[in-house]
Amino acid sequence: KRKKILLLGLIKGVENTKVEFKSSLMYDVKRMIASAKAMEFTALKTVAAFLNTEGGTLIIGTDDDKNILGLENTDFLSFSKSNKKDEWSKHLDNLIQNYFGNAMHSLVKAQFVEIEDKTVASIQVKKSPQPVWIKNDKSIEELYIRRTASSIALQGHEAVSYINLHW
Repeated sequence: KRKKILLLGLIKGVENTKVEFKSSLMYDVKRMIASAKAMEFTALKTVAAFLNTEGGTLIIGTDDDKNILGLENTDFLSFSKSNKKDEWSKHLDNLIQNYFGNAMHSLVKAQFVEIEDKTVASIQVKKSPQPVWIKNDKSIEELYIRRTASSIALQGHEAVSYINLHW
């Protein structure tokens, strides 16, 4: 109950340095297909930005207009096995391993919360003690950071300056 109240409070608020909404982890809501890589990268770059800034909460299953979509209507459609939450959690675990390595699992925790009879995932991300890089679709490593309400990539001297100031 407490988790639900806290999450509803975040959803009623706005996206900011510590909160981001995503409709799904891997399901393209606009095209109504499992679009995997592009959707996953969008979510994982937000996780990277939280790791590299001050941490934060990624709420999956809620759109930018604060509508509760629920994972039943998005990501869960991608799994054939009956335990959708378990399949989703294992998929997230694999993404974290593939993008960041297993050491980051201690800084990223996901939990499911039922809101309006729909399942929403709340991913709590702690600040990393070291810079976390993520490869884009061109295999170029980028350092994502969180700004007021967006995640952006830093490269070259801008990334070096940020690292020197932040760690």
